[in-house]
Amino acid sequence: PPIARIERRRSGNPRAVDVRAVSSRGIWLAIRDLETALRDWPESVNSASRTGAGRMADSLGGNPMRRIAVLNQKGGVGKTTSTVNLAAALALEGKKTLVLDLDPQAHATLHLGLLPGRSGPTLYEVLTQGMPLKDVRHEVAPNLAICGSQIDLAGAELELLGTVGREVILRDQLDAEAENYDFVLMDCPPSLSVLSLNALCAATEVLIPLQAHFLALH
Repeated sequence: PPIARIERRRSGNPRAVDVRAVSSRGIWLAIRDLETALRDWPESVNSASRTGAGRMADSLGGNPMRRIAVLNQKGGVGKTTSTVNLAAALALEGKKTLVLDLDPQAHATLHLGLLPGRSGPTLYEVLTQGMPLKDVRHEVAPNLAICGSQIDLAGAELELLGTVGREVILRDQLDAEAENYDFVLMDCPPSLSVLSLNALCAATEVLIPLQAHFLALH
């Protein structure tokens, strides 16, 4: 199964939590362990994290949405599988969750029941035309919504080539999002493109699914 490692340091000693997508119960137990590990981070780390999400924390009364980019430039390591299963598990636990499919392959979009290019506007319109997220968002289950993708998203990098601040478009759109989600999970493409950069600029946390293979480690 895909494995995601969240590494932290305390008193110079690295510690880690493994997230294994093996079953719905296993996923939730992994989320619980991850929550426990992140809850007692050193105050200095929490302060640094709050700095990046300061505006969102203020706008939501001190309770910011957790923006998690699921990212690895290696393909086939379980990014989409981890994203949709974590999103479903969180939604079942009553957490309002939004999935952003930033991969032009649109597998997360398909997985959650939409037809790429035939289910209305997507994140392509958000990034290239400034369309608000609320206009491309689809509620697919209780507490679970998705902003989908399509193959045209592959051309976004060329279309945004001369755009100033192109790497923070998604961050600004999330800052303007009126809906108060507990979690935003961003499924990234297997490349370090402007799509991945948008996810990194918008995220407050990064989850890196990783197979225990030599090439995946690189």
